[in-house]
Amino acid sequence: MKLASIGLFVASSLAQKSTYKFEQGSSGDISCAFSGEVTLINLKRDKEVLWIKYGDQNPFPTTQNRFQSISSSSSSKLDLRINQVQLEDEDTYVCENQRGEGYDIKLVVTVKPEVAIEEAPSLVVNSGEELQIGTCRASGAKPRPQIQWLDDRGKVYDANEDATKKDKLTDVESTLVLKNSNKEHHQRRFSCRISQENREITTLVAENAVNVRWAPENTIVQGDEEFLELNEAEITCQSSSNPAPKFSWFVVDANKTLEADFPHWKISDDGATLRTDSILASDNSAGFRCVASNDLAEEAREFFLAVTERPPSPSESVSDSISGGAAKNAMVYSIAAVICIVLLIAFCIVLKRTCITKKEVYKTEDKEERDSLAEAELEAGNKKEYFM
Repeated sequence: MKLASIGLFVASSLAQKSTYKFEQGSSGDISCAFSGEVTLINLKRDKEVLWIKYGDQNPFPTTQNRFQSISSSSSSKLDLRINQVQLEDEDTYVCENQRGEGYDIKLVVTVKPEVAIEEAPSLVVNSGEELQIGTCRASGAKPRPQIQWLDDRGKVYDANEDATKKDKLTDVESTLVLKNSNKEHHQRRFSCRISQENREITTLVAENAVNVRWAPENTIVQGDEEFLELNEAEITCQSSSNPAPKFSWFVVDANKTLEADFPHWKISDDGATLRTDSILASDNSAGFRCVASNDLAEEAREFFLAVTERPPSPSESVSDSISGGAAKNAMVYSIAAVICIVLLIAFCIVLKRTCITKKEVYKTEDKEERDSLAEAELEAGNKKEYFM
């Protein structure tokens, strides 16, 4: 009889609504409450009475269910607890009193997704190429979950997303593909953030970082604008690449080599620096070419030396002056000696010629004197004979 009388209340209009939201697996409380004098409260689902409360008596179930009564001293309130809420509990329930007054109780059950991240087999890529990072899955969720990809700097990336709904549950699959990989992605570690109703559930992080390979770029050769003769000097080559670049040095003049023409210049162990303990004035305007290379490509840059001759020190100037004066004096003395020798030789020649001339004169005069004496003797003899 009681159950039959309860059925009369179904036709009464419902004036209010109340909504409860519980997560699957949790426990939640619902209440049927009325104002004024209440002698009867029942809770129905699909026209089936689940619980009944008469006045201040304890409520009792009419069917087997997981609802549990919560003691209440008020005759106008029916409090129930649902243990281990299940998706099947989601429905619209009806609270009614003995006057046919009642309202709907909407019970909403949310379900957290099962999550997983599947990383691509390899995260190595050449710059400019496409790279799939991985796929993030959120399965069996209610309501539909959101998946967002981001890197370890917090930058958000657009991804390809696919959703499938079965009954009340939704599966979402999101795949991140870098369309144009570049060095900005190098060593970045990606993760997918899964949220539901704007509330973060979890973040899954890929195990490996991205390895982007690129050819040498931004290669430069650095060194002083001007070097002082005999000082130490070095020039350094820098370049950005992955794998790291190897450096090679050449002379810009194709007819010259470092080994043969610049043996005082040495290459550092890492190949990036060319140095000398003493730069020479002859190095001025010499050009060196640095080639940065890896297995992708190479890039070259040139550097031309500017060498300033070292000014002489005061002691060197004095020494040079003394040396120069001595050399000058020696030259003067040498010239004077040569002149003296020439004059001496000329004097000797003239003297010899003079002596020879005088000797010939003496011989001539002596002959003439002898001839005169002979003539005188002859003339005297002639006179003597005449007088005889």
